[in-house]
Amino acid sequence: MRKFLTGAALLALAGCSAGADLPVARAGVDKLHAQFNGAKCPEIRDQASTEFKDLSSAESWQTMCDQLTAGLGKFVSLAQTGWNDEVGTNGHIIRLNYDSVFEKGKAQEQFLYRIDGNKAVLVGYHVNSDVFTVVPKAPATPPVAPKPK
Repeated sequence: MRKFLTGAALLALAGCSAGADLPVARAGVDKLHAQFNGAKCPEIRDQASTEFKDLSSAESWQTMCDQLTAGLGKFVSLAQTGWNDEVGTNGHIIRLNYDSVFEKGKAQEQFLYRIDGNKAVLVGYHVNSDVFTVVPKAPATPPVAPKPK
């Protein structure tokens, strides 16, 4: 019986290889950046998962896209820094991490895609950039004149 279970486990592992759907998820990233550069943020949200839509209204998503455009400009290039491929109760999720370059600055982006056949459906998008964390300088305080004696 033990040999049968070991054999069944090996066959199950052979049937799915980690990262086999990475090209599908990477194509999702490319599509999102093309839509972002084309000012098609509503389309990004419309094509995203129900979970994504439940977390952000159309208005808040558009505001975020507008802030990204104002702060970073258009997307230019990226370098992958990591990925994770997980199959669980939420389905088949691929997480992709990138160091990305935009016209006005750099950012770290993280994409979460649910793989549905040969289609990547956006579940989450996170972006971090110093462009959004710069604290404005406080106005200079005028010197206080000494009180006359």
